[in-house]
Amino acid sequence: MNEKNMKQRGKVWWSDFYENGERIRETLRTTDKKEARKRLAELMAGVTAPASKKASTGYGPTLSEAYTQALREYKPWRDSPDPRTIDKNRRAIEEHFGADRKLATIDREAITQYITQMTAEGKAGSTINQRVSQLSVLYNEAIDNWGYDKLNKPRIVRSKVAEGRQRRFTNEEVAEAIERLQKAPKDLYKDVADLIKVLADTGMRLNECLTLTRANYNLQERNIVLWITKNKQPRGVPMTPRVAEVLTARKHLAKPFGMLSETSATRAWRWVRAEMGFAEDKEFVMHTLRHTVGSRLADANVSAPLIQQMLVYKSPKTTQKYIHVSASGLRQVADILAATGSVAVPTDVSKSDQKDSQKVSPDEGGDALTA
Repeated sequence: MNEKNMKQRGKVWWSDFYENGERIRETLRTTDKKEARKRLAELMAGVTAPASKKASTGYGPTLSEAYTQALREYKPWRDSPDPRTIDKNRRAIEEHFGADRKLATIDREAITQYITQMTAEGKAGSTINQRVSQLSVLYNEAIDNWGYDKLNKPRIVRSKVAEGRQRRFTNEEVAEAIERLQKAPKDLYKDVADLIKVLADTGMRLNECLTLTRANYNLQERNIVLWITKNKQPRGVPMTPRVAEVLTARKHLAKPFGMLSETSATRAWRWVRAEMGFAEDKEFVMHTLRHTVGSRLADANVSAPLIQQMLVYKSPKTTQKYIHVSASGLRQVADILAATGSVAVPTDVSKSDQKDSQKVSPDEGGDALTA
């Protein structure tokens, strides 16, 4: 046994070793290093924890109680830039197990059955891992920070995650989707058509676009700055002429797409997907627009660092490290996107609107980014 096979989290010791290719990380339920060594040796030898240490089925918090406390105290959740994903997974987990079910009763068999069900439903490996990871967080917090040291955290095997989306949209597919939305009988679908134009030319995430405000973009400089992103990295996005045209037409709105929600936008996309005959194509989703932007830039021989900056991707070779360039340095990106898929905007759009954008005061959500 090597002491590298155990680590301290807070004051509590945990195992951390591999067995038949599976990583075993679970609490040793002690703050004493000598006792931790003994329990680690037993665990690695396949000896189960003493019966006196096992929790009864009525012990500890319910799922609902655990979530409520974790959302209040667990910093990565409390300060998450994407709370909707956390809440979505929480609702899915509580719907499956029951909000009043005791955490102590959700053992490895129950989790394995849940994983099997999600796999059968066609859930992506990343989605499955997000949900079982939330259960893992609840166990860790309950054991380490809430005083439920008799809980036995089950071993959780993560699902294999696919390398990423393989689908990309052609310019014709994007153009057809926009045209169908523009001609749809529902007025809101016309707003979604403009939304698709922006997503297709910027690679922005849906929630980034929906929460965009007038203070986030500058029509004169033709750039967008997102201060709050999924990866907590400020992001500069250049405007193509098509994006500038859309935002110019919506400059009177505090939020260009404030009339839309993630639900209404997704509903409109599902409609147009079906109209185009792609109802069964699981990768014909709005997020594929983001992947398509990256693919178009790569096709045009844009450097990997510039694409990484444009889309704020995490590189496996540079974990936690990002390459930052100015919005002006990204100007060539907008030119390439315009040339490879955008519809040109009339040349007289910008001059009058540059003057208008300069007149907007900070109190009205003006160009706080002009400097």
